[in-house]
Amino acid sequence: MVDAVRRRFASSGVRFIHVEVFRDNDPHRGYNRWMRQWGLPSEPWTFLVGKDGRVKAKFEGAVSEAELVSAVRKTLL
Repeated sequence: MVDAVRRRFASSGVRFIHVEVFRDNDPHRGYNRWMRQWGLPSEPWTFLVGKDGRVKAKFEGAVSEAELVSAVRKTLL
């Protein structure tokens, strides 16, 4: 779903970055340092980060394509 939104904004300058939640992408190794440092109790998470480096919106769990498109338009464009 996020990849579909990424394609919609390909020419807009908005960048999309994927980070696996587990160390070395291995659930047996536990959550990565960002999950632990940020105190994220679950996954997946989607964050919209502005040019200033601040989180502009966040979604815990599933988010629809329409919700994410709306949030990108509202907060990042």
